[in-house]
Amino acid sequence: MHEKAELYIGALICSLAFIFLCGKQMRLPKIWSGEESATAFLKSISFSKHSIFAEQLYQNRFTMISKKLEKALNAQIKLETEASFNYLSMASWCEQKSLNGAANFFYAQAEEERQHMLKIFRFINEVEGHALAPGVEQPKTQFESILDVCKKALVGEQKVTKAVHKLSELASEEKDYATYNFIQFFVDDQREGETVLIHIIDKIKLIGLEGMGLYYIDKEMESLAGAKEDAGEKK
Repeated sequence: MHEKAELYIGALICSLAFIFLCGKQMRLPKIWSGEESATAFLKSISFSKHSIFAEQLYQNRFTMISKKLEKALNAQIKLETEASFNYLSMASWCEQKSLNGAANFFYAQAEEERQHMLKIFRFINEVEGHALAPGVEQPKTQFESILDVCKKALVGEQKVTKAVHKLSELASEEKDYATYNFIQFFVDDQREGETVLIHIIDKIKLIGLEGMGLYYIDKEMESLAGAKEDAGEKK
């Protein structure tokens, strides 16, 4: 008899949880509609085992991502993937020019963008969305100089930064604070990424690429690549 009662209670809780999750889309009697009444019921159940279950259902309600944010995050996955491939192409060009330090820098950049893509990919699935593996076009393969490479890399970073800021704004508008907090990692990382590239470009303009200039720039980028690897290990 006791087990039968527990089954009835469990079924009731599931039904009310369904009403709570979907009530806004269904034409329900006023007494059962709305977040407040359903939430109050779920939180007031006195049976300890079922109270825990009800609380989990209540908390899970706020881990679900909106379709609008899901679409925007999937678009960001594509941007991060394109950025990774662009950096791989830049690294390859540098190796062809025997700029091994610069090549290592851009390989590190490519891996960082790939990790960003995976971070977003997994997050979407964790919050009950559906992460989509993107298709990418062939990136640019030829550049005029290492300065041209760095300028194009900066433009790419600025494009990603703009998209990240829009994501942050959207999460705030949607009142999705979990996603908003998640995105702040990328906001900070983009600022750092742009700063590094601006530093390299300024150094190139200061030193020039004639004589030993190109050698020093290559060594500078090799040093930055090593710093990135150390920072990655600490994370």
